[in-house]
Amino acid sequence: MKFLTLIKPCKKSAHIILCMALVLISPFPKTSGQNSIPLIESGVSFYLSGDFDSCLFELLDYYSTNDLLTNKERLSLLSRASLIAAWYGNKQIADITSIDADSLEGAGIVPDSIAKADKFFLQAIREYDKSDLTKAAELLLHSAQLRNVSNKFERAILADTYGFHGWVYKSLNDYAKAIGYYTKAIAIDRELNRTSIMASELTELASTRMAFEPNDQRIDSELEEALGIYIKDSNYPYLAVVYNEYGALYRNRGNLPLALNYL
Repeated sequence: MKFLTLIKPCKKSAHIILCMALVLISPFPKTSGQNSIPLIESGVSFYLSGDFDSCLFELLDYYSTNDLLTNKERLSLLSRASLIAAWYGNKQIADITSIDADSLEGAGIVPDSIAKADKFFLQAIREYDKSDLTKAAELLLHSAQLRNVSNKFERAILADTYGFHGWVYKSLNDYAKAIGYYTKAIAIDRELNRTSIMASELTELASTRMAFEPNDQRIDSELEEALGIYIKDSNYPYLAVVYNEYGALYRNRGNLPLALNYL
């Protein structure tokens, strides 16, 4: 379901499991409120580079080893970890961390706007998985509206929010809205140089335009850019996806001989 994901084999599974054990053993450690490490930097470089396993590991490691965090900071870290785990396919960790986040809220800890944005995104993923696309779109809108800060981590997650929003509207056959959200996602990912994610979004954008207006010349340039990124990265599975889109494009334009060169 995660159309943007370039999943890598998890090299840190044992470490993540160990961190989760620490989370489960002591979800409410003593805190002093004197946190000297910026929370927002935890995991950001890995997220931007597409190494989501390492990003998740760093967030959970930071959570389980830093006893100077306030409970509100713990809630923020758990909300972020549950979102990333759900978005990139680790349902077990997503469920555990979101339960602990809910426990903190139940104990009276009020989440900040970013933690709320993460929670809305997580809920949107779950509504999508239940096929409630309209509800998912509504939750994604709330998430994006709350994510109004300019650091790179939040910008990257905002791009993913827009990309997912595009996917939801494409699934609802609302191609105009889908194109708008994919375009927003690509603009941010281009700014952040998230080329592998951007290539996937370009492919989705081209596919959506194809359903909307197959003769739109922007389709050709979007597929060409995605193809160039995948060739540079030697990402052969996704090269096959782009070639398939080229085949569909030329078939829709009535050029069957050229279509067959790609299919």
